Amino acid sequence: KFGIFWFLLPSLLVIINDISAYLFGSVFGRTPLMKISPKKTIEGFVGATFTTAIASYLIAYFSLTNNWLFKQSNIFIPLSKELESSDVLNFYKKVAISKIGIRHAELHAMGLSLLVSFIGPYGGFLCSAIKRTYGIKDFGNTIPGHGGITDRFDCQILLLPLVYFYMKAFCPE
Repeated sequence: KFGIFWFLLPSLLVIINDISAYLFGSVFGRTPLMKISPKKTIEGFVGATFTTAIASYLIAYFSLTNNWLFKQSNIFIPLSKELESSDVLNFYKKVAISKIGIRHAELHAMGLSLLVSFIGPYGGFLCSAIKRTYGIKDFGNTIPGHGGITDRFDCQILLLPLVYFYMKAFCPE
């Protein structure tokens, strides 16, 4: 109903978040984020959050012209009535949407980037706990430093159901 973009975007953002967390953590990482996954750092987490937010906006901005990604009626996805009346959103609407020119689809993409950045890593922590329990370092060795292809998508375990609920809650019928 929302178009393939809203299916592909969260998966792509998880990959961007995971790779940028790895890169920022490798270069700037000093402070461990959690004991269960000792190589994940706060610096990687913060860097990945900013990178994912910027990437989500740019992906939405450049994808809005592709008809096969968006249903034309969903380029400007309106917000739900409850969210429409909130003071915080009224501020964003006045500043971001009317003054800067951010379209609703771009705003939702950045909202999804925050969901990806804050919830996605917990799927990784869950899989890390499972791997540690069974004495496995990675689910594979396809991508050096990242584990297998399955490791790339472990963050989506908890995230994709939440993306569905986000779309149901904040994007009206």
